[in-house]
Amino acid sequence: MVGILVNGVIGAGILGLPGKVFALLGIYSLVACLIGGVLIGLVGACFAELGSRFTGTGGPYLYVRTAFGPAAGFLAGWIAVATRLLAFASISNLAVGYAAGVFPGIAGGYWRVLAISVTTLLLTVPILIGVRLSSLANNIFTLVKLGLLLGFVLLASGKIFAFRVAVGVLPGGAQWPPAILLMLFGLIGMESAVVSGGEMRNPQRDLPAAIAMGVGIVVALYGLILVACMATIPDLAASQRPVFDGAVLLLGPAGGAAVAAGAVVTMLGTLFLILFAGPRLLFAMAEQTQLPSALAFVHPRFRTPVVAITAHSLVAWGLAVTSSFLSALSAATLTRLILYAATCGATIILRRRGFSDTERPLMLPGGITIAWMGLGACIWVLVEAGRNGIVGVVLALVPGAALGFGYALATRNRAR
Repeated sequence: MVGILVNGVIGAGILGLPGKVFALLGIYSLVACLIGGVLIGLVGACFAELGSRFTGTGGPYLYVRTAFGPAAGFLAGWIAVATRLLAFASISNLAVGYAAGVFPGIAGGYWRVLAISVTTLLLTVPILIGVRLSSLANNIFTLVKLGLLLGFVLLASGKIFAFRVAVGVLPGGAQWPPAILLMLFGLIGMESAVVSGGEMRNPQRDLPAAIAMGVGIVVALYGLILVACMATIPDLAASQRPVFDGAVLLLGPAGGAAVAAGAVVTMLGTLFLILFAGPRLLFAMAEQTQLPSALAFVHPRFRTPVVAITAHSLVAWGLAVTSSFLSALSAATLTRLILYAATCGATIILRRRGFSDTERPLMLPGGITIAWMGLGACIWVLVEAGRNGIVGVVLALVPGAALGFGYALATRNRAR
């Protein structure tokens, strides 16, 4: 579970964020990393408490549905699925772009479609076969990803120890919100670890510990990468690929090639987790009769929702092969923050109701206060995103609302 959380949060963002945050705050980027970690930790605390109260599959969808009703639950589930599908399409094309640096032929045409198709198939097979194999594959992706990033930190360790901090003037107030917003973009994704709660042996014990450990590991790793980039790259603020540029300065072209390969593996790990978590949401929504019942079918041998997995992978593949690098990633991230806000709200409601499927749910000291603070943090980020971000969120919500209303109407007419 720690591996799933770390893999879900650490994606391609960590390979590009250091330069952008440093351009805004300089050495104070480390403070922004810490603030982002605290804010995401507040949301993580809500996920930990709610995860200990449920034994079913669905994560935020299940929490929001129980707290606010079927309509809100369906929208939460739709947002979660839509953000993953958009992210899959975007990251698939980005991974092909990186790989094209070594194999130029796959940059376009049939070879590009073939590369995306083979990748989707190879990532889907272990997910179909079972959670145990999926967990093994996820752990391998996570270890490779962590090996790449920690290897870069170790290579830069000599420069880190010789690095002298120039504190400088504290950045102005206008520079902090966008920098913290960037850090939060890089730290979201923890819900991937709670979606499959119904397939865990002891979620009320394991989820809180996994979330606490995972968030701690991610924040510490981001801080280490920031320091390593500051110590290694003379003009970090202008770097678009800081880890790549740092590796080239340390090891030459061979280091850059290794980082490029590692970046592809990093993105494959993220794609794997998208294909793993998304179908569990479709399965949960079908179990609650908000989507066709076929999506709730479980294979008698593998014990996985094979119809939901297959349908999800086909839609993800279709979006990937028919699109380029989508500009909807910021909307996908902001819609995910809506999920986080709804989860914090659900914590407040369900705690006051005393609801729990388990005998001994986690009761965090000051849990209500933590939930309100997490809710406030999510709203602050959404407000800071501005008009373009809100438009993207609305465009993501409307199709889901139409789909939910249409299926509910069709079901009601059949019942008559």
